[in-house]
Amino acid sequence: EERASGLQLGSEGGDAGRGKSRRANLPRSAVDVLRGWMESNWGRPFPSEREKSALAETTSLTISQINNWFVNARKRIWRPKV
Repeated sequence: EERASGLQLGSEGGDAGRGKSRRANLPRSAVDVLRGWMESNWGRPFPSEREKSALAETTSLTISQINNWFVNARKRIWRPKV
């Protein structure tokens, strides 16, 4: 019975009709800058905190967006050969 109520509560937790907006992609110009940095630093695509701040300033993104982009890019693009 608890399980059923938990499932029911979970099903009500969606964002349908709640006014939440759809996730937007990052601007192309920002992605171009980030991709350019990554290609220039292919051997070690891990920007320092100072480099992240500079990238955030250049792209008008937040540090969190920069961090997330690099985490995803290293998984999807970089993939070192092991």
